[in-house]
Amino acid sequence: MEFYSQGVYYSMINGIRAERTVNQRAWQMTAPHFHNVYELIYLTEGERVLEVGSQSCHVKQGEIMLLAPWEAHRTGIAEGYPLMSRYLVYFSFEQLGGLLSEREENWLEEGMRRTCVIRMDTGKQKVLETLLGGVAGYFNTPGLLHEKLGKFGIVRLLNFIRELPQEGFRYFEAEKYMVREEIMIALAYISENRGNPDISLKDVTERVHMSQSRFCALFKETTGRGFLNYLNRMRVTWAESELRLTDKSLKEIAEGSGFASVAHMSRNFQLQYGFSPTEFRKLLESGGNPFAMGGEEPYQP
Repeated sequence: MEFYSQGVYYSMINGIRAERTVNQRAWQMTAPHFHNVYELIYLTEGERVLEVGSQSCHVKQGEIMLLAPWEAHRTGIAEGYPLMSRYLVYFSFEQLGGLLSEREENWLEEGMRRTCVIRMDTGKQKVLETLLGGVAGYFNTPGLLHEKLGKFGIVRLLNFIRELPQEGFRYFEAEKYMVREEIMIALAYISENRGNPDISLKDVTERVHMSQSRFCALFKETTGRGFLNYLNRMRVTWAESELRLTDKSLKEIAEGSGFASVAHMSRNFQLQYGFSPTEFRKLLESGGNPFAMGGEEPYQP
């Protein structure tokens, strides 16, 4: 069914992402959202409150939040624990492409069809952190085979979770949110053409055969953002990834992300993250965590 609710928005994730982030400040999600992929969050420090529909759960250090596609959720600050460190992984079985047989995929996915919080003993936590560290390492450093090795790492990670004792799983009952086909087509088109500096609202609405006013209303209702804001944030997120993983010049990154100039990219980067691309790269080169400096975390819708 189609379901739209004011204040609940859709966040499209393109590709597999895996990272470890450290928050040095209080961070509260302002509204529930849902994804087209699985989201796995593992707390290495601190605690959070997970809200799924009308249900909530206090999640502690050493526990996993496994969030199923299309289920609206948000996390908030747990009293007394404003700071946290975590591993974050986005993935789908389609993105693992060809690594699994249909039987293997069904077996892994069987225990993951609903959002859950997973508890485990300290020995299992150490194994999990090693697996997550390997996956994040492959997806965040350049290397000819790193993407493939990262995907194998995710399969190992999912197998580990699948074999955990079921008594450690707490499942949530949640209503799945669906996105209108026209908006899905538009989101895919925007993603595919993000690097085209000439993409326009007119291009997108002609693609989905919808008036601009009707499309803008539905698009904001679904994503929580206007068309241009969403497009620029997608471009900035792509630029942030290129700054982390490549040594490309700012000019090359601006052109690849679809910005008309380095200045245009820098303005939007500053608005989204709180610092310039140059400052971001310098912090990375010095071994710092830019997102511990007060900037917005990467990959947030």
